[in-house]
Amino acid sequence: MLPVLIMTIVLTVYGNTSRRTEFQCSYWEDRHFNLHANCSKRNFTSIPVVLSGIVSLDLSGNRIKVVHNKTFLKLSHLWELNLSFNRIEWLEIGTFSGLESLQVLILRKNGLAYNSRHFSKSIFKPLKFLTYLDISLQRGWFEERNSTWFSQFVISDLTNLQSIEIDIFASTTDYVFREGFLSLSKLKKVKAGYCVMNANEKAFVNIPHVDQIDITDCVINSYAVGTFSGRQVKYLNLSSTNPQLAVWSNILQDFKRYTINTLVLTDTLEALRKMWEHLVFDALNKTDLQKLFLNQNEIQKFCLSCQVHDFDLPLTLKYLDLSSNKLICFCLSMPHLSSLNLQHNNLRDYFRSNTYYPSHPTNMTVINFAFNNLDYLNVSIFHGHQRLRVLNLSNNYLTDIDFDISHLTLLEVLDLSNNRIQKFSEKSMKKLNVLFDSSNVKVNLGGNVLQCSCDDISFIEWLLDKHNYFSAKHDTKCKFGNGTSIFLTEFRSTMLQLKENCASRLVLIICISIAITSMLIIAIIGIQQNASVDETQDERIFALERTIKKLETIVENVTKSKDKSEKPVMFYAKISGRSFTFQMQSTVVFETVILNIGGHYDQYDGIFVAPRKGVYMFSWTVSIGISKYVVTELVVEDKIISGTGNTDTNGGHHSASMTALCRMDKDEHAFIRTASYSSANVFYSYPNYPQTSFLGMLVFDEK
Repeated sequence: MLPVLIMTIVLTVYGNTSRRTEFQCSYWEDRHFNLHANCSKRNFTSIPVVLSGIVSLDLSGNRIKVVHNKTFLKLSHLWELNLSFNRIEWLEIGTFSGLESLQVLILRKNGLAYNSRHFSKSIFKPLKFLTYLDISLQRGWFEERNSTWFSQFVISDLTNLQSIEIDIFASTTDYVFREGFLSLSKLKKVKAGYCVMNANEKAFVNIPHVDQIDITDCVINSYAVGTFSGRQVKYLNLSSTNPQLAVWSNILQDFKRYTINTLVLTDTLEALRKMWEHLVFDALNKTDLQKLFLNQNEIQKFCLSCQVHDFDLPLTLKYLDLSSNKLICFCLSMPHLSSLNLQHNNLRDYFRSNTYYPSHPTNMTVINFAFNNLDYLNVSIFHGHQRLRVLNLSNNYLTDIDFDISHLTLLEVLDLSNNRIQKFSEKSMKKLNVLFDSSNVKVNLGGNVLQCSCDDISFIEWLLDKHNYFSAKHDTKCKFGNGTSIFLTEFRSTMLQLKENCASRLVLIICISIAITSMLIIAIIGIQQNASVDETQDERIFALERTIKKLETIVENVTKSKDKSEKPVMFYAKISGRSFTFQMQSTVVFETVILNIGGHYDQYDGIFVAPRKGVYMFSWTVSIGISKYVVTELVVEDKIISGTGNTDTNGGHHSASMTALCRMDKDEHAFIRTASYSSANVFYSYPNYPQTSFLGMLVFDEK
């Protein structure tokens, strides 16, 4: 109905002229019935004509070089304009006339430079309500700059601007934030594109109201103490800057001169490998710091403070992120911390017999231990956590709840998804019963394959009785002995049939037991009666053993259920809700299994094992981080079958797919791994984007 409505509007306004450029763009309505236009990646060399009633216009990824005067004059309702990833080198006077409602303008990655040859004087003056501007990653940023003119005659008109992304350069004589920025009294957030700095007190002095600064990937050649002195910084991101030791020394001294709420030091501690804890935490001790990110720094040990207490966390610190390091031990005094993120480390051996804090109680409310290869936890590891609300133990190798949780009365989320839990022991069910009676906890067992067998009926009945305490029911499966499986939502309808089958099986076992006993008695009597006088005792025992072996074969044939037909073989798995970087020759593990008929794909190591000889089809998709690349290959044993990926770092998020056929022998292994193209393969797999996935199936059985 919507496409018809849009077409009707177009034909009414413009007539039936199919060659006009408005038909080369796609249109869609949001839930408030606002009309949006997508004209991206259509090889336009000039601004196309579009419908006048749109509120957003995406022209990214084209080949536009010049934006002419009054181009957008009829788009008075437009509040977002995206001109990123074009070839724009000149913005004429009056380019943005008519855009009085515009709030968001994106000019990212064009050929502009901050001077009068690329920006007309007062070019932004019509944009009275602009709050966000992105003019970063300009290919012309190395050209001669006129920072004073640019700030005074271009930027100063944006009096409502709140956030800007811009290429930052700063030296003792030149810097991008000149006096014209002083008129931007509402500017609060600055994010760097290209960035090279000799940081000093002049670099940021003309943006006094800015309290959120992101200079990720910035090359900091020098840093003068006093660069941020006296500021109240809400957010400072120094990720991937990796300053030299002398520069770090001044940065750490400067920390003591201003306050910070959130500090991000992702992938930036290379020069501080030794004694970094003391240097960083001593510098931050009086900064009013509340959130600290130290992820992706290849930190291996963080447990000295439990043995020798010689440094403290800031008393104000509430959130600490040490995820995606290489931690093999962690122990820290943190009585005031409320949230701890340790996911993507290797703390399995340490947490088997140790706790991660020297004393309790703690104020911890959120703990994330996901992706740590955990298979067993110290029984008392969560003692003293009376305030704990969220406990994430997902994507590990746990088979049961061996640790004590019965006292966590405020717990709201217990995430045990994607472990190796088949059922809970009686002891674990009792722990959970106590927890259910005293809290409103929801337990996530999604991604585990529970067992539906006669031996597990008590567990399944308990699960049905407590179903209100379990989340992700559509992702929680129960597997039967014949290989079929059902979801938790279908348990109740299947339970009665399972009980009947188990009762029949019990009767069968009793009958077989009686028959075996009778046959043994008859066999023994027969042996005794037919034995000759000179027959030895050993010969009698041998005859009895032979009879028992025959009976065992009969029992095995009776009790074993055989499926005469071959089961189909197919699987589909994906990576959901995360981004990550893999080195060369790394196996990609698709941990979220959607379909796994036959159970031949292992979600823990990413490897498919062929159950029989035949021709198999595999297909996989990789989704790539913005301006990054990924190259992957399908490998069977040690042979590369095919490959796919993307090495174009221009533009937004890319994806690549490949389908291949190959012959496999029984028990051969197939998997996806990163190729030898580069050491940094950056995956981006989130909802609303193409997700990284892997599927395979047997298409021809060569029995």
